[in-house]
Amino acid sequence: MYNNSQLVEELGSAGEEMNRLTIYENKKQAHKLLGQACFMTVASGILLYMGIVDENTLFDIMGGVGSFFFGLCTLVQFGRVIKRKPLFVIQENGIEDTSTSTSVGFIAYEDIQEIVMGKTLGKESIGIYLTDVNALLETLPQVKQKAIQSNLANKFPPVLLRVDSVEGKTGRDVYVELQRTYEEYMGNQGVRQCDASSDTP
Repeated sequence: MYNNSQLVEELGSAGEEMNRLTIYENKKQAHKLLGQACFMTVASGILLYMGIVDENTLFDIMGGVGSFFFGLCTLVQFGRVIKRKPLFVIQENGIEDTSTSTSVGFIAYEDIQEIVMGKTLGKESIGIYLTDVNALLETLPQVKQKAIQSNLANKFPPVLLRVDSVEGKTGRDVYVELQRTYEEYMGNQGVRQCDASSDTP
C-alpha cells in the first residue's frame, strides 16, 4: 500500500552536495536472483516442451511467453552479476533506472510528480508518479509499456525502483537521497523561473 510520505530530515545536512549517486545491488542478492531467473526459464522451457509434445495450446503459450520473459531476465541479471551494473543512478537532473529488464531508463525530474516509498509484493521499493504517464508510454517498447500498465492496474505507482537489497545502504537511505536531490533541483528550477520573470520588461 503506497501512501504520501512526509520526508523527515533523517540524514540532516551530513555529507557533501551530491552530483551523482550510483546504487548497486547486494552481490549475494544478485546471485540469488540469477538462480531464480534460471530456474523459471528452465521451468518455462519444460512447459513449452510439454505443450509441443501434448499439442496443448495453453501450455505452448504459457511456456513460450515464460521462456521469453524469464530468459530475458536471466540475461539481464547475468550481465549485472558479471559487469556489476547499477540498479539505478541518481543524477542532478533526473534518475537513470536500470534495475530490471523492464526499466524505463532516464526519467527527468521535471517529469516526476511525486516520489513515495512502500512495498510491492512484500519487497521494499520506491514508487515514482509521473506528470504525464501517457507521454512516457509513447516512448517505450511494448514490453515496458505493459509493465507500467500492470503497475497501474494493481494500484502501484507507474515506475518502481527496487531498493530491497541495495549495497551499503538501506532502502530508506536511498529514498531520502533521491527525495532531497529531486526537491533541490525543482527548487532551483523555480528560482530560475522567478529570476527570468523578473528580468522580463
